[in-house]
Amino acid sequence: MKDNKFGKWIIPAVLLMIVLLTLPVMGSPVVNRDVSVSGDKAEVTFTVESDEPFAVGILETVPDGWVFAEDDSMTSSSGNFETDQKNSKIAFFLSDEKSVSYELTGNGDGKTGFKTEWVDLLTLTPDMKEGKERWTALGIGAVEEKGSPDSGMEKSPGFGIIAVIAAFIATGAVLAISGRKEE
Repeated sequence: MKDNKFGKWIIPAVLLMIVLLTLPVMGSPVVNRDVSVSGDKAEVTFTVESDEPFAVGILETVPDGWVFAEDDSMTSSSGNFETDQKNSKIAFFLSDEKSVSYELTGNGDGKTGFKTEWVDLLTLTPDMKEGKERWTALGIGAVEEKGSPDSGMEKSPGFGIIAVIAAFIATGAVLAISGRKEE
C-alpha cells in the first residue's frame, strides 16, 4: 500500500492559511463613541481599540443646538484637534493615544444628529484618488449619502484576495518541498 506523502502536511498547511488570513484583521483599529450628558453640557469620548502603533483621524459633525466653547482649550485637552465653529465640526488626530474627549454646550441626548467618521491612517494603498472610500461611519444611522461619487460602486476586496493567494502559494511551496525531501 502506497503512503500519501501529502497527508501529514494537510493540517499544518490549513493552520498556516488560517493564521495568514487572520493576521490583517487583528491589527485593524476600531473607534467607539461614548456620550455623557449632564444638564446642558455633554462630554463626548472616543476610544480606540487597537494594538500600537496606530494613527487614526476622527471627524465629527455636530447638529444644530450644540456649540463648542469659544476657546479651543475649553473644548478639549487634546493637543491634536481642530474645530470649525462655522460648520459645527471637530477633527482629531490620534497616534497611539487610546482615548480623547471634547465638551459641548446645548440641548439633546448627545447622540441624535451627530455624524461621526474615522479613518485608519496607517492603511497603505497605491490609489492616487484615495479619500472617502476608507472612512468608516459610526452609529446605527450611519448611511451612505445619496449622490456621493462612490454610491453604487462595488468595493474592491483588495488585500483579502492577495492574502488568500499568498496563503495558497505558501501552502503549495511547503507541500512541494516536503514531497521532495521524502523521495
